[in-house]
Amino acid sequence: MVEDKLVIGLNGLKLAINTAEVAGIVSVTHPTYLPHQSGFVSGVISLRGEPVTVVDVRKAFNLQTVSGARHIVVVVTDSKRTLGLDTGEAETSFLWTEELKQCVIKNDGGRFTNGTITLDAADYIIVNWHAMFDEAARLLKTEETHG
Repeated sequence: MVEDKLVIGLNGLKLAINTAEVAGIVSVTHPTYLPHQSGFVSGVISLRGEPVTVVDVRKAFNLQTVSGARHIVVVVTDSKRTLGLDTGEAETSFLWTEELKQCVIKNDGGRFTNGTITLDAADYIIVNWHAMFDEAARLLKTEETHG
């Protein structure tokens, strides 16, 4: 867990994602709307010609959504799944491996989290984007079968 992290700042909440899982960061006006979308699924974008389902990170963490002119979508991937995390106009930064050697990691994960990193009195929530992917797939499948 002490690998480089991309940090997304949302309403005072700092979310951390392993940089090795980041396939790209895309700025869009708004993800393409999906008919009958529900929950935190906000649409779809194209990354290098491939469709990517996008979820609203603010909704996932029960934060106030903000209507903005642009949406920063962090695209994360592993060997089986790809997901876009719509962060609105959130600011991004990094935590580097050298910094993380001084941190404390708690495995106190929640629905979409794997734990908390504490570094210099600041907390960073480790995002479990795989759980977000599974929930988005469940929501889309439910809409497909009942829509």
